[in-house]
Amino acid sequence: MGKRDPRLYVLRHGQTAWSEIGKHTSFTDLSLTEKGAELVKKSAAAMVGENKLIDPSRIGKVFVSPRARAQETLALLGLPESVPVETTELLKEYDYGEYEGLLTKEIQEKSGKADWEIWLDGCPGGEMPEQVEARIDVLIQKARKELHEKVYDGTATEEEQQRCDVLFVAHGHILRGTAARWLNLPLNRGRDFQLDAGGVGVLSYEHHTINEPAVNRWNLIAF
Repeated sequence: MGKRDPRLYVLRHGQTAWSEIGKHTSFTDLSLTEKGAELVKKSAAAMVGENKLIDPSRIGKVFVSPRARAQETLALLGLPESVPVETTELLKEYDYGEYEGLLTKEIQEKSGKADWEIWLDGCPGGEMPEQVEARIDVLIQKARKELHEKVYDGTATEEEQQRCDVLFVAHGHILRGTAARWLNLPLNRGRDFQLDAGGVGVLSYEHHTINEPAVNRWNLIAF
């Protein structure tokens, strides 16, 4: 395998009963629907494996949300047990607080703001945008320092060079926010990165420098 720029893959968990109808789900621990599990299996077959989009032999670490829907999604990928996995609250979904389980129109009615937007207004009893942005930044820096920076500063061993990719398995809003912060954009630009249930994104770098983060591909889904 030749040298190439490190990548950060992001994978949104498969469909749940709430995501199917648009309910905001953060701390409620739902499992995948049968349809959601099948889509993840199709995505794994199409995109995970040697000479495919996500090559397990290049993954140096997986970070996954503690919620069941994310854990189930990761398990369905069938990655080798040798791939290190860290379950972290940094990848939990945007905490919706009092808006948990509500549709957007219901939140607009409850908040009294017809233009309520998660990216700008946050959630009472949950998280505000600046809190979400802060934990995303911590996780991005963790991934870069542990696996990516050494590729560019010349300190990576041959094995570290070959296994420098990272995979995040988590939720819609937190991963859309990750794309925005990867590019050093404000968190609210996460609205521009639609990510469907089971969707995959690829974040990397341009011109072989860690100082030029870029989006390589986005919202890839196996139908």
